[in-house]
Amino acid sequence: MSNSYLRTKIDRFIHHKYTDIFIIVLILLSVTLVFIDIGLSDDDPFKTVLFFSDWGIIAIFVVELSVRFYIAPRKRKFFRRYWVDIIAIMPLFRAFRMLRVLRLLRIFRLGLLLNRRLSRFTQFFSEAYGEYLTIGIVVMVVILAGSVSLHLVENEVGSPENPHFKPLTKAFFWTLYTLIAGEMGQGEPSTVTGKVIAIIVMLSGLTLFAIFTGIISAAMVQKLKLQLEDKFMELEDLEDHTLICGWNRKGTLIVEELQSDKTERDRYIVIIAELECAPKFDSKIVDWEIIYFMSADYTSLDVLKKAKADKATKAIILADKTRDRSDQDRDARTVLTALTIEKMNPTIFTCAELLNGDNEVHLEMAGVEEVIISDGYAATLMATATTTQGIIHLTKEIFSAKYGNQLIKIPSSERISQMTFSELSVYLKREHDAILISIERRDKFHRNKTFVNPSSDFQILPDDSLVLISREKLINVD
Repeated sequence: MSNSYLRTKIDRFIHHKYTDIFIIVLILLSVTLVFIDIGLSDDDPFKTVLFFSDWGIIAIFVVELSVRFYIAPRKRKFFRRYWVDIIAIMPLFRAFRMLRVLRLLRIFRLGLLLNRRLSRFTQFFSEAYGEYLTIGIVVMVVILAGSVSLHLVENEVGSPENPHFKPLTKAFFWTLYTLIAGEMGQGEPSTVTGKVIAIIVMLSGLTLFAIFTGIISAAMVQKLKLQLEDKFMELEDLEDHTLICGWNRKGTLIVEELQSDKTERDRYIVIIAELECAPKFDSKIVDWEIIYFMSADYTSLDVLKKAKADKATKAIILADKTRDRSDQDRDARTVLTALTIEKMNPTIFTCAELLNGDNEVHLEMAGVEEVIISDGYAATLMATATTTQGIIHLTKEIFSAKYGNQLIKIPSSERISQMTFSELSVYLKREHDAILISIERRDKFHRNKTFVNPSSDFQILPDDSLVLISREKLINVD
C-alpha cells in the first residue's frame, strides 16, 4: 500500500461526517467534565472517576491531532489552526487549576464543526443563520469561561472566599447578568485578576449588544462568521479532485451525475465561476461537504493555482454563460483555460465544451482528451431520434450514472489478451452480464484510437481499454 494511498484513506476517514459527530460529542463531554470537576470538592470520591474519564478523552484528542498532523501537507499551518487544541491537551496546563479554563476554548471548534455541518442542509441556513450560530458560540464561550475563571480566582486556596462567586452557579448567573446588563451584578470581584475578567465580560456584552442592534455593520458579523467557518480541507491541501471551470445550466446536472457515480461520489469538486454565490443543488443528491466554490475568473493563472489545478485529476471546462459574451469569446476563454491547465498539469484528464466546432483543433493541440461540441451533439441526437424512434430511452440510461446500465471503461489484462473480440464478448456477457462495444488502443504517437464493434477476430492486447455497457461500475478481468 503506497504512502499516498494511505494518506488519502486516512484523510477521508478523519474528515468523515461521523468522525466530526464523534468529535462534537467528545467536546461537549469534555466541557461538561470541566464544570463537574470544578464544582466538586477535592475530597469527593467521584473525582477519581472524573480524572480517568478526562484523561481518556484527552488521549482520544491526542490521537486525533496526531493523525491530522500526519496527513497535513503543511505542518506550520497545522499548528496555526490547532494551537488552541494543542494547549488544551498539554499536561503542563492541566497542573494549574486556573489554566484549566483554556479547555473551554474547544467550544470554538465545536462552533466550526456545527456551522459547516448545519450549512449543508439548506442554502438558506448557510446564508441566514450562520451569523447567529457564530454569535451564539461567542456568547457561550464568554459566559462559561468567565464564570469558571471568576469562581477559581475568587476562591483560591489560602485566600478569603468571595461568597458572590461560590458555588459555581452563582458565578455563572453573575457573569450572565453582567454580560447582558453591561454592568456588574450583585457583588464584585475582590482580586485584581477577577476585576480584569469582569471588565472583559462587560466589554464583551457591549460589543455583542452592538452587533445585535446593528450599530456594528454586517461586515463585523461576517468577519466573526469567517473566523469560525472553516473547511474540512483547505483548498491548498486538495489533491486528486475534479475541477469545474465556468458555469451554465449543464453544470448542476454534471455535478449530480458525478456524485451519482460510485467511483466519483467521494471525489472533491472545486467549482470556479463568476457567480455572486454558490450554485444551488438538490441536497438529496449532492453532498455539499466535498464541494468548494470560488467566485473568480477561471482563466486567471493565480485563481487556478489557488484551486490546485496542478494537483487535480480531472478538469471540466464549460462554455461559461455567467457573463454577457459572444460565443467566440466564450470559446476563446475555454481554449485559454485548457492551455493553462494542461501546462500546469500535463497528466490531468480534461473535458472541454465548445460552441463552435472550428475551435476544436486548438484544444486537441493543447492536449485536451475530450471535446464536446454541445450544439453539434444535440443536433445529431435529435436527428437520430427522429430516424430511429425510441433511441432516446437508450441514451438516457447508458449516459447516466443515476440508474440502470451505463457506459464504463476498464483496462485489459494479460488474462484476456489472447482472446478475440468475439470470445471476449461472450466471456463478459457470461461472467459479468456486460456488453462489449469497442476497444480503445494507443498508437505509436500515444494517441487514443477507438475501434467500435470491430471484426470478430480482432485481437485484444494487454494495454487496450475496453468500453462496455454494464450495470456494474467495477469489473475485474484479471
